[in-house]
Amino acid sequence: MQKVLIGHPDKNFRYELHKSLVAQKYIVIEADNGGAMFAITKMQQPTFIIAADGMPSLSTEDFLKKLRDVNLGHIPVIVLTTRNNVPRNLMLLEMGAKEILLEPIHENELFFHLKRFNQPFVSSIEKVESIGEKESKEVVVRKPATTIIEVESKSVAAPSIARASNSSLLLRQ
Repeated sequence: MQKVLIGHPDKNFRYELHKSLVAQKYIVIEADNGGAMFAITKMQQPTFIIAADGMPSLSTEDFLKKLRDVNLGHIPVIVLTTRNNVPRNLMLLEMGAKEILLEPIHENELFFHLKRFNQPFVSSIEKVESIGEKESKEVVVRKPATTIIEVESKSVAAPSIARASNSSLLLRQ
């Protein structure tokens, strides 16, 4: 079973999220402040961390930095925030957060991200190669390579790479 650490100062929020996660077969650990969240992370090494931005005793930035410092930066961290502050959110993502969700969160969105983090990373080239004989697609790959936008799709026998530019890959027969 996978372990999820919920770090949130609101006891009622933790209780409701705890119930939802247990119903989805997760083992749940809770912390009410950033310092406790970091200590628990070091001891328990959860599969995922759901952390409220602005936790008492240790800021979100310091928490993410400390995770990297003790080689735990590989643990996916979903940061929950009440502010839609794009520069701050981008900074948190650059510091190692895997996702930023605006509170109030929707459970389905949270579970989507938890499942997504469980899937092995497949590069855009592997995805294109897996298309095989079914289709040829022109795709635009934006950095990071997790966002792929389909532009055109048509049936062909076997695709080959015709041209690769800075931010796009064109495939055709």
